Amino acid sequence: MTKVWRGGLVVLGLVSVGSLIAATGVTAVLSAMATLSWRIVVIVVCPAIVVVALDTLAWRFAFERLPPFYRLFGVRLAGEALNTGTASIGGEAAKVYLLQPEVPAVEASAATLVGKTGITIAQVLFLGVGLAVALSCLEPSPLVLTAAFVALALEAMAVAAFVLVQCAGVVGRTLRLLRRWAWHAAADRLQDLVRLDHSLATFYGRRRGRFATCVALHLAAWIVGSLEVYLVLHWLGVGVSFPMALFIDAAGSAISFVGFAVPARLGVLEGGYMSVFAALGLASGVGLSFALIRRLRLLVWSLLGVVVLMAYQATATPRASAT
Repeated sequence: MTKVWRGGLVVLGLVSVGSLIAATGVTAVLSAMATLSWRIVVIVVCPAIVVVALDTLAWRFAFERLPPFYRLFGVRLAGEALNTGTASIGGEAAKVYLLQPEVPAVEASAATLVGKTGITIAQVLFLGVGLAVALSCLEPSPLVLTAAFVALALEAMAVAAFVLVQCAGVVGRTLRLLRRWAWHAAADRLQDLVRLDHSLATFYGRRRGRFATCVALHLAAWIVGSLEVYLVLHWLGVGVSFPMALFIDAAGSAISFVGFAVPARLGVLEGGYMSVFAALGLASGVGLSFALIRRLRLLVWSLLGVVVLMAYQATATPRASAT
């Protein structure tokens, strides 16, 4: 049933993207691509590699024992490639698997959850930075500001609940309740989760400096990613300042947050960026062109992640047969 539901969302997303392109005009989209020409390579590579490096470094601080940076870089690429089509869930399990046996499963799972928490908190902060920039440097409409504030409040509540569940020791409490009801078999199956519970509580309690560094590096990655917006619009001849580009990117991050359940955010990003551009007095067609260019960058890096994943699988098979 889940596969049918996800398949339906993919089809609906593809139809939405096709409809938006048809409404805007294929010629307008192709014209934007032609205008960028060789600069598309710069857009795909330059800001993105800095963002991936910062996100990887941030994730490294989520571990008790710091793994090699190059190892995490490859694992993160492979995991994020899988996340593209699995609502940011399937890739996290792959990261845990790929880190073994160097990093035990419980430790890898805890670090992955901490890293996911850090990047999500940074996403909320990024939207807050975007709002602060808009209020101080720009003059967005009351409707845009209201939508941004509502999105910020919803994101903050969701993230607060996510952190609370991790810190409250929910699994441990459930285990004690099951044992009290004499459901020992079910309680025994939760032992690994209890260790994960303990690892998370220990990290958040004793490694606050590392967690703050993790969040700060992820926030820096979000801000650096705004360069992509600025460069694309600058080369398309749309005169926007970097503060405007940052606010557009922050609004885009809120759209991505809301549409996390849709595979690859198909249709959600495209329609969202068109709405944001139109609300800011920019051509909605430019918003669609930008969304498709960003989609191209995501596709290239996802393919790179798939190559890395295949390389890991190829090297893991000989090791398994040798043992």
